[in-house]
Amino acid sequence: LTDAGFKLAIGSSSKNAGYILERLGLTDLFPVVADGTKITNSKPHPEVFLLAADMLGLRPEDCVVIEDAAAGLSAARTGRFTAVGFAEAKDHELAELSFGDLDSLFDWFDKDIGGDEPWLRLDSSTSTKATTARIGSLKT
Repeated sequence: LTDAGFKLAIGSSSKNAGYILERLGLTDLFPVVADGTKITNSKPHPEVFLLAADMLGLRPEDCVVIEDAAAGLSAARTGRFTAVGFAEAKDHELAELSFGDLDSLFDWFDKDIGGDEPWLRLDSSTSTKATTARIGSLKT
């Protein structure tokens, strides 16, 4: 995703997010970590996502939140972020786009976001096209 021009951040209510990223060797992939050590309100409050956007120097409207829980989707929508659900949250009513697993999500990014005109290659769903066009326009 960074090769495609996206800025990445982790927004987690957990106070262990930084430690977990370090143990997994993923700290270089996520230069911004907004977590439970930096916020006072947990999800579904949007504070963690608002902080991550601020740390990236972006407006919420210019960010996408990928979530596996209803509380996270609620936080994203309340904060004016594009909300993408996967796994447990894939069919949640607050998700603007949904994926059953990370492989499907990554396939969508590779196929539909990575290209020059990704919204032209999607199905006929207007909301999916509009959301994909919006996400595609968020590249730096």
